[in-house]
Amino acid sequence: MRRLAIKLITVGIWICGGLLPIVCAWAAADYYCDTYYRREVQAQKFEQAFQPSPTDFVVDRGISFQTPFAIRNGYRERHQPASRVLISGPGGNGAAAVLGGYVLRSIGLPLRVPAHSVCASACVGMMLTAGNWTVDPDGFLLFHAGRRYVPPYEDCQPCTFLKEHWPYGNASTSTRRAMLGWANEVSPKLATFLNACSKNPLDTYEGIALSGRQIELIASAKNDFNCDDISNQDVHWLTSTGQVGKFIADD
Repeated sequence: MRRLAIKLITVGIWICGGLLPIVCAWAAADYYCDTYYRREVQAQKFEQAFQPSPTDFVVDRGISFQTPFAIRNGYRERHQPASRVLISGPGGNGAAAVLGGYVLRSIGLPLRVPAHSVCASACVGMMLTAGNWTVDPDGFLLFHAGRRYVPPYEDCQPCTFLKEHWPYGNASTSTRRAMLGWANEVSPKLATFLNACSKNPLDTYEGIALSGRQIELIASAKNDFNCDDISNQDVHWLTSTGQVGKFIADD
């Protein structure tokens, strides 16, 4: 019996050893095909919803200190007058976002976060600084603890006026204070909503994504959910569930 058992175990190991690479290859192929298909579906959903018209001015890139100049130049070089700004993006540098927001404010067009897109992190600050904004019911704002901090003002000579317009300091907690300040600008009730979470999303990189519909309910005190109820709505949830079709995580 012992010899038979050893033989059976040996055969089993041989079979598994031979089949394992095939099984692993099949599982990997299935996973990547599924991921690719899901991303394609998301992209199609985004394109269907986004559909910028010739009179839309699109701002949808990561934010750096080149962004304000890119916005200004892009608007000046348009061949057709714009009627609104479609804004989305992964965020970036908070101080640059404020500068970009002032450029957009000077342009004077209404801003819209389209359905199935997300205005994340510093993008929220740029949107709020620009003013006259709306978020589609199925568009999202992402609040989180960012990874890019505001540089010391002396490192940005053209931006010294931000000492007045950027009251959040230069410490590592700067982005948290900025995001809380921006949440408060959206609605004081939204800031209270985030602070009531057992684990404040502003203390995590994953954060929390709120749809335009949810933001409206929170701001009007008509929400029947609390922060903990939707704490799974983070940066990974946005893409894994197909809520947005175009998003690159801020790094």
